[in-house]
Amino acid sequence: MPKYSIRSSDLSAFTPTKNNTFVGFDEIFLDIISRLTEQCPALQILSIVGMAGIGKTTLARNVYDHSSVLCYFYIRVWVTISQEFRVREILLTAIFCANKGNPNENFAKFADEMSQVGLHELGLQLYRILSGRIFSIIMDDMWSIEACEKLKFFFPKGSDGSRIMITTRLSVMASYFGTCNIKIRISVTDFGRGQSTIASTLLGSTETPSS
Repeated sequence: MPKYSIRSSDLSAFTPTKNNTFVGFDEIFLDIISRLTEQCPALQILSIVGMAGIGKTTLARNVYDHSSVLCYFYIRVWVTISQEFRVREILLTAIFCANKGNPNENFAKFADEMSQVGLHELGLQLYRILSGRIFSIIMDDMWSIEACEKLKFFFPKGSDGSRIMITTRLSVMASYFGTCNIKIRISVTDFGRGQSTIASTLLGSTETPSS
């Protein structure tokens, strides 16, 4: 069971404010929140797909930090994959986050303490932490299927209601996960709508600033 149930009628309260740097993706944001917190027992994977610089990471970060996600999931993990990924560093970050740590605080000390722990044991530690709990894992900037292949064994498949969300610019990454995957694409149209909203908020106009 989730920590707290989120009713669909409550989602309107979760829209980011206009004072946020996140502007113009309210419908997509609410759709992701709804999918993450819906009462679906199977482990699901959500893919946010879009071109570089379009706002995937900002969108995912707003979802990750939002009160509805905080209420619903017992464990939240954020890891950045990137093109030149290091499995050890990703696992260390995941374990640190899962244990309620802030990766910006004392992570270097934690990594030093774990320096003698092997890669397989790190993976088993993460698996044990996640097992039996509803978790949300965000893997930002996913570039390759190889990264998925190296990490997927450490995520329990039977965790009822858990979610994994990836951000990627590659459609093939979203297709890799098959039927358990929900693909959400951010298009240039969405980006343009966001720019128009920013212009309206800052300038009191519905026109997009000229480039």
